[in-house]
Amino acid sequence: MNTFFFYSAVDGCEVLVLLDEDKSYGPTVKGRAIIWTDYEGRRIMDRVYYNFSKDYQKFLNWAKENNVYYKKHNGTGGPNVFVLGDKEEKLKTKIKVPNVFTYRGDGFPYMDTFYYAQDEWLMNYEPEDRYYRLQCTDGEYEEFNALMDIYGEEIDSRYGLSRYVFSKYQNGYIWKDDAMLLQYDGGDGFESYSFDDWLEREFVETGIPYTGERVSFVEIDGKWYFEKHCVFSKKENKWIWRPKAIYDKGDWTSNENFNPGK
Repeated sequence: MNTFFFYSAVDGCEVLVLLDEDKSYGPTVKGRAIIWTDYEGRRIMDRVYYNFSKDYQKFLNWAKENNVYYKKHNGTGGPNVFVLGDKEEKLKTKIKVPNVFTYRGDGFPYMDTFYYAQDEWLMNYEPEDRYYRLQCTDGEYEEFNALMDIYGEEIDSRYGLSRYVFSKYQNGYIWKDDAMLLQYDGGDGFESYSFDDWLEREFVETGIPYTGERVSFVEIDGKWYFEKHCVFSKKENKWIWRPKAIYDKGDWTSNENFNPGK
């Protein structure tokens, strides 16, 4: 895979090269660094690669002479502290690129600093929502979707969302095989006794809370309801969904058992 084509597709991307021209068979590369232009027009020198440590200072001298930022810590990642002249500055910045979700080309290069890729940007900070992490040496990438399950753990992008359902009530994704759809509509006058959402099956069947608040459910004729949407009939010794119950003579009665003449 020729990952260098990706660099050529990025506007303002340059390569700074230090040559050894004393070789009889022609010049050889003694060091190199990528120069990026960020979204604010600042030129930033990425990690410097060199053969001999004495040549590293030559890159820093060039950056100072040309008003270019360079990394305070010459390595992969780091605290994003850069130097301009003699002044240190922490930069949270991004580089305009082809849309990484549609661009494949010949693969992505290994990135030392701007390895978070989302839409049309390379960033030196982790974004929200779906993004790629460009730190594979074979031209591939890692995909992160920043989607969390109900336990606050990131969903493995290999499985995709097709195997999950989203619970508004539990505020997260649930593995579909572990989920249950609670769906009932109280109708006119009983709108507050309605519910339509996915919940974790264990949460419904055992009442084990997923937060500090305990929530109870009841099963009526094979269908689950929130206990707060039901009433208990002492006479019938069972739970009744509120829209199908009538309060009569100090107790709840199901509609089918209610006889106003008695």
